[in-house]
Amino acid sequence: MFSLPKSLTSILFALSITSFSHNVATPNSVFPEYTPTSRNYIFYSERDLTSDEKLQVISQYLRAREVKVKIHKVKPGENFWGIARRYGIDINTIVGANSELKSLIASVNQEIYILNKKGVLHLVREGDTLCSLSKLYRVSSESILHENYIFNQSLTPGAILFIPRAHPVEMAPEIAEYYQTRGIFYSPMVGGRITSTFGYRIDPLGGGKGFHNGIDIAAPPGAPIYASASGRVIFTGSLGGYGKTVRIVHKDGYSTFYAHCSVILVKTGQQVRRGQIIARVGSTGKVTGSHLHFSIFRYGRPLNPFKFL
Repeated sequence: MFSLPKSLTSILFALSITSFSHNVATPNSVFPEYTPTSRNYIFYSERDLTSDEKLQVISQYLRAREVKVKIHKVKPGENFWGIARRYGIDINTIVGANSELKSLIASVNQEIYILNKKGVLHLVREGDTLCSLSKLYRVSSESILHENYIFNQSLTPGAILFIPRAHPVEMAPEIAEYYQTRGIFYSPMVGGRITSTFGYRIDPLGGGKGFHNGIDIAAPPGAPIYASASGRVIFTGSLGGYGKTVRIVHKDGYSTFYAHCSVILVKTGQQVRRGQIIARVGSTGKVTGSHLHFSIFRYGRPLNPFKFL
């Protein structure tokens, strides 16, 4: 007899066990209890389940016939945003298909689930209705009906639905924190390629291990750099190995830092708005190529930009 699991992963685990045993349990025996937060995020803990087992269960219970799920193994140099672009989806879809993720920093050989359409997966629980899911995900009931070939208003507990163009609402606390901070900052560039992430790394020039307090975005020389949020410019000029830089202070103790610019287009003391061009990409300072080094600070402490962008 299975006890009530506490997560979508553990539900799928229970479903996979019951599906392949001689005594098939009803879906009612594997529904979780969950507690929406004030922002409608649902927190839970992870249980082990192999990638192939989960894929098999999702495929078996997924109602949306046109939605295909595959496994992607992360390769060196890849990140979740780049993987999403490769498959024509977005980061919301990555999170919505991998609700057990605890970090948005991809690891080499990590296996994630990829959908062929933008949206999220939802396991139907006791008490779910089209109306409640429509409100939870902020999509129309009609789109849920259409995508999942539902021909009446009733939902079957244990079925897995595809919610089109929705933001995920089921995630680990670490990922929920990311969604709570989204919207404070926008990307300082349109396009570009992430070449170095936040955290400890091997210095590409010196070779030693050191802490990288931001992210590096490779882009052609002269590409525009945008203010990530509205604020006041507090520094412009050369700064050692960072080359030509801009620092902007924002509300609530935040500041942003833009380095290795070729041209600076703002002045110290100037007020800037989010999305305003403040500089252009270059290779000033100590660099291996043309790119933007971008950092976010709060009260002087560096923060991972991926938690905001």
